[in-house]
Amino acid sequence: MDFERLVHTYTNYLLKLSFLYVKDRQAAEDIVQDVWLKVMLSKNEITSEKSYLVQITVNQCKDYLKSWRYKKVRVIDVLGFERSASQKDELIVIEEKSDIGKAVWQLPIKYREIIILYYYDTQTVHEVAFTLKLAEGTVKTRLIKARKLLKEQLNESDWEVLNSEA
Repeated sequence: MDFERLVHTYTNYLLKLSFLYVKDRQAAEDIVQDVWLKVMLSKNEITSEKSYLVQITVNQCKDYLKSWRYKKVRVIDVLGFERSASQKDELIVIEEKSDIGKAVWQLPIKYREIIILYYYDTQTVHEVAFTLKLAEGTVKTRLIKARKLLKEQLNESDWEVLNSEA
């Protein structure tokens, strides 16, 4: 196996493929790097280069879509504007209906907006207070209450994604 030839021939294709799955350029690049690392370390004999590489890439994409990092980042898309379902990859549609997104949408608006601004927009408590024209103490109280409500709705693994930011 000529590793340099494989990299030269298939890198752009694998980047496009992984981007279709994850809709994130940096994540797609990371996935392709992981694919090349797996191929380089693999001792398996490759019969069909392209199908082998596609299989590894798709598996890496699926692993990424199940990861903590992805779920944390995907809250933005679940809470953001809707695109037509026909434009989305089926795995992404499934992921957008994750427990975290559902739980956040079930919160009363006063708690939901705090979660969106704090986690999605990564604003500080001070910035959230300024944005919503609330006292910082009110924002902190609502954030605590929102986390409590979410914890009641989410399973332990989903809760850890949000709680790690606390």
